[in-house]
Amino acid sequence: MRLKTLLILNLVTCACEPALERQPKLKPQVQNSSRRPVAGTYAYEAVKKNSMPINVELLRQGKNLYDIQCSVCHGWSGHGDGMAVQRGYPAPVALQNPSISLQSAFQAISDGKKPMPPFAAKLSPSERWAVVYYIQVLQLREHFPKQALTADDLKHLEVSSP
Repeated sequence: MRLKTLLILNLVTCACEPALERQPKLKPQVQNSSRRPVAGTYAYEAVKKNSMPINVELLRQGKNLYDIQCSVCHGWSGHGDGMAVQRGYPAPVALQNPSISLQSAFQAISDGKKPMPPFAAKLSPSERWAVVYYIQVLQLREHFPKQALTADDLKHLEVSSP
């Protein structure tokens, strides 16, 4: 009898509790005013879209980071013929493909793409964007439409070519 009474009381008590979904709590992926971001982390929306101005200094930084982190596999020109590939490492994607979007390049650098490791721990979002813009420079160097150049530009290129 006593066990039966305890069981009924337990069921009645549980039935009166509000559902767990409706209880107040802090939810991940939702901005909560009581939670402060962890130092050194970035909001997903902040890295998903870049708002940095593209300038010569940013491209220099991107080239420097590319030369250090990426050229080992992708090569100096982005053709996928770096020193690691020449020594037997699997050839990476050639970066000369103009269909590679800025977003997908940033995502690949951040999260990695087989066999490339992720670089999110090594490079800040602004550094990753700098590398992405330098990759775009490599793409433009290969696929720039000559009809977009003026006659003076073409003349200058002919004079400066070796």
